[in-house]
Amino acid sequence: MALGDHRQPDESHLTWIVDWAAGAYLVMLWLPAYGWERDTQTAGGAEIRAAGRATLAAVNGPRVYLILAVPVVAAALAALPWPARFRQPAAGPPAVIVAAFVMLGMASVGMFFLPSALGLIALAQAAEPASRPAT
Repeated sequence: MALGDHRQPDESHLTWIVDWAAGAYLVMLWLPAYGWERDTQTAGGAEIRAAGRATLAAVNGPRVYLILAVPVVAAALAALPWPARFRQPAAGPPAVIVAAFVMLGMASVGMFFLPSALGLIALAQAAEPASRPAT
């Protein structure tokens, strides 16, 4: 679906947006995001080198679960089966929320949600405006 195409998005478009956001959420919480190395020297002159890895949750605490859930929840709200008159008003805010999340987190985790943000922007652009009664 191109940006100029005004057809209603089908369920596969919506599913893809939510699946990407949920997948990025799970990958970022599961895969190690931090690495460390430490070199120490004992009193006897022996050198000890230690290395390890840590996940976002291990370093930043449990608040990271809520922070990273913001784009997933926004994408899920956009994918709800809204009545026709609420489709366009319901498509815009999730696109703005995820795009803002991408911009604010661009130096760290934001870029992982860029495909979802672009999909939501396309969804908001493609949503049919609510019909207005004839006057």
